[in-house]
Amino acid sequence: MSEDRILTVLNVDDYPAALYATSRVLRQAGYRVLEATTGAEALARAGECPDLIILDVNLPDVDGFEVARRIKADPETATIPVLQMSAAYPDPEHRALGLEGGADAYLAQPVEPRELLATIRALLRVREAESVVRQSEERLRVLASATADVVWTTDAEGRVSGDLPGWRDLTGQTAEELQGWGWLDAVHPDDRARTAKTWQEAVREQGTYHTDYRLRMRDGGYRTFTARGVPVLEGGGEIREWVGLCMDVEDRRRAEDRQRFLSDAGAVLAESLEAERMPARLAEIAVPLLADAFSLELDPFADGERMVASAPEGGAPPVLSAELEERLAAGETVALGPRELPGVRSYVAAPLVARGEMLGTVRIATGPSGRTLGAADAEAVDELARRVALAVDNARLYTAALDASETKSEFLATMSHELRTPMNAILGYADLLDAEVAGPLTDAQREQLGRIGASARHLLQLIDEILTFSRIEAGREQVSLERFDLAELARDTAAMLEPMASGKDLRFPVDTSADPLWVLSDPGKVRQILLNLLSNAVKFTDAGEVRLAVRAEGDEAVLRVADTGIGIAPEQQGRIFDAFWQVEQSSIRRAGGTGLGLSVTLHLVDMLSGTVEVSSTPGEGSTFTVRIPLEAASSGVAQIS
Repeated sequence: MSEDRILTVLNVDDYPAALYATSRVLRQAGYRVLEATTGAEALARAGECPDLIILDVNLPDVDGFEVARRIKADPETATIPVLQMSAAYPDPEHRALGLEGGADAYLAQPVEPRELLATIRALLRVREAESVVRQSEERLRVLASATADVVWTTDAEGRVSGDLPGWRDLTGQTAEELQGWGWLDAVHPDDRARTAKTWQEAVREQGTYHTDYRLRMRDGGYRTFTARGVPVLEGGGEIREWVGLCMDVEDRRRAEDRQRFLSDAGAVLAESLEAERMPARLAEIAVPLLADAFSLELDPFADGERMVASAPEGGAPPVLSAELEERLAAGETVALGPRELPGVRSYVAAPLVARGEMLGTVRIATGPSGRTLGAADAEAVDELARRVALAVDNARLYTAALDASETKSEFLATMSHELRTPMNAILGYADLLDAEVAGPLTDAQREQLGRIGASARHLLQLIDEILTFSRIEAGREQVSLERFDLAELARDTAAMLEPMASGKDLRFPVDTSADPLWVLSDPGKVRQILLNLLSNAVKFTDAGEVRLAVRAEGDEAVLRVADTGIGIAPEQQGRIFDAFWQVEQSSIRRAGGTGLGLSVTLHLVDMLSGTVEVSSTPGEGSTFTVRIPLEAASSGVAQIS
């Protein structure tokens, strides 16, 4: 994959806000983005061969599972990585369905931008690694067809009866030692019985002989060979002799194993930001792909303890001498042979370094297999060390970010509580003054007092928004179900905003049923949702009206707030529910506020198992539609009878 080429990602989603948000993250990360909103369009644009496809499950014509199956079934698009995402199907069953259908990864929305980009990069790395393996296999196939390390012959019964110089040069056996079936003594003991059985069956059935085995070299190590043989027939169809060849495929096998390990390791490192899980997971896949023994050590992390994982369990590579450990701690990769480190055949250790800090070490060694680690293996260990160090550093940064976010939430909650006390006192004393407890007021004093009360109530509303947001962010906001008249609650809530609307000469019609509209939900959260939407509508409407409509549709209660205000541009509609984001971003805004109202509203609607939609035209107004169940599920929440 060329680093100079701009990678292309096809983003498929029928929900405009989600499509915009994901495409924006991708473009900011430097990707070229193609977009599709239906399954048919996705299949058509897949023919443009993007580098990766992000595929929503819930599409209007063909579901994402079927689209993924078709993409993987087409030879032209089968190698394109498919990342399936869904907010509607987040459970393990659907995740399994997506992966079994051909998706290379599956994420439940909402997805943090960092996690999304990390997953994309991991999938692209896997694709690149697979491409390298395929290219390597093709190159070796061409070379192997033109040459062989050993050309051998046997008699009709499959016994060696002559000299095989190439075999002797490789194994060190004498001509006498390899006669008959003696050549089997050079085959690795673990492969010997299988190899003998395969050769005997070929001779008995007079068929083609093909097998792989590890062959002992002159230096005592083992390398993997593939052997092929065919019978040479007499004119009458009888076997005269066998002719075959042996090719050294150790380098190809090791390259495949290294690439497979790095691909699997990349997936492990990309799937989680929890550094504590990395050592054990990597150890599981390291042996025997990479070496006979593997050890990954991480210096003290979250719990202050050193984490060590090895494979096989209890068989980690030995610790180096103090001098070599110092070289390793200084950032140098150490590679040793049996003379430098008795007891093992070969050994490589590499430091985990990120931003100049030593985070641990990765160590591999060979012994029982007879394999010898080479320069390519040391490079693979270096690459693994770089990836692990980056993943661990990211995990530490992620943990620090979580701690900072928790501290921020605690600070907001504490300060908001502290601010409520003096604000309530201000309002209380303002009420006492308004009641003329301290003496009569003039009209001018009463007007000024009214402004004090209005400002204090506005500030108290902002404090309540921050409190609610901090509880939601910390996961401490709870749902308490109660049966109540939604129509009455809507009218009462609207009455609280009516003075604000009257002050701007806005019409403020409330369309509710005269009969009770009974719902089982959380009245406090429904009231907060209505307050947020209505106050926003009044705040951003200078002329015309703000309308509230409440009714039942099927098994849902529908709350609709419409205004004739400034409206929201299409490119902004995907961000209006982000915390602290406001439509008016200039330093001089017509309306104040924290920018939390719509974010809090979305979270509260989600907690009530509902949905919120927005339609808007700049300069003409906006309509927010909230749908919540008439009968909320009561499991896991408090219910007041």
